[in-house]
Amino acid sequence: MKWIMLIFLILGSMTIFGQERILSNNKTYVYLSIYRDTINNIILQDTIRFIITDKIKKYLFSANQTIVYWKYTNLITDSLLKTKIHNFNWGKIEKSGAIEDEMGYWIHPPRYNQYWITEIAPFPYVRIPCEKNKKYQSILGIGKHSQEWSNLIINWNYEIVDKVTLKIGLNNYECWVIKSESESNIGKSFLVTIFNEKIGFIEFHYNFYNKTKIDIELVRIE
Repeated sequence: MKWIMLIFLILGSMTIFGQERILSNNKTYVYLSIYRDTINNIILQDTIRFIITDKIKKYLFSANQTIVYWKYTNLITDSLLKTKIHNFNWGKIEKSGAIEDEMGYWIHPPRYNQYWITEIAPFPYVRIPCEKNKKYQSILGIGKHSQEWSNLIINWNYEIVDKVTLKIGLNNYECWVIKSESESNIGKSFLVTIFNEKIGFIEFHYNFYNKTKIDIELVRIE
C-alpha cells in the first residue's frame, strides 16, 4: 500500500542466515483463517495463500523486499458486514513484501478484506538468532492517505517467550513462540506468532484494540 511508510526496521541486506531460505520461490503456504467478533463469535472462516516469488523490489531508504502475494479464496458478499469492516481495499489477491536476511525474518501481514486491521497490530517479525527471553522493538508510521489512521505512529514490542515442538504433517518441528504488542494513541493490539527457522511463520493469533480477533494457522505448503 502506497500510504504506508516504514520508519524504522532493523534489518540489513538480503543475505541468508546459515540455512536454506524461507523465501525461496515456487512455494505457497496455505492457511486457515478464523475472524471473530467482540464477543468471540466466528463471523468469517477462510483459506488464504501466501505465495512467494523470486522477484525483488528495491527501495532507496530501506531494505529490499521479496515480492510475495496474499491470495484470498472468499470475498465478503454481505453488504452490512462489509460496511462494518469498512476496509477500502477489497480484492482476491494482494501484492506485498517480505524480508529475510542475517538479522531476521519479517513479512507484511494480509491486509485486504477483513484483514485490514492487521495494519495496526505488530507485523510478523523475528530477530535471528532466536533465543528465549529475547526482546526487540520497531516502529511504523502510517501516512496521511490512510482513511482511518492518518499519520498514526505505532510502536512495536516483541519478546520470544518459549520454544515448543509442533507436529506439522508427518514431522515434528521446533518452534519459537513470539509475543508482541503494538501501542499507539488508539490503543494496544496484540499478536502471538509461532515461528520455525526453516518453514517461517506457522501460526498468527491476533487480539485487536477493538476486541475483535483473527487466528491464522498453517494447513500445508504447496
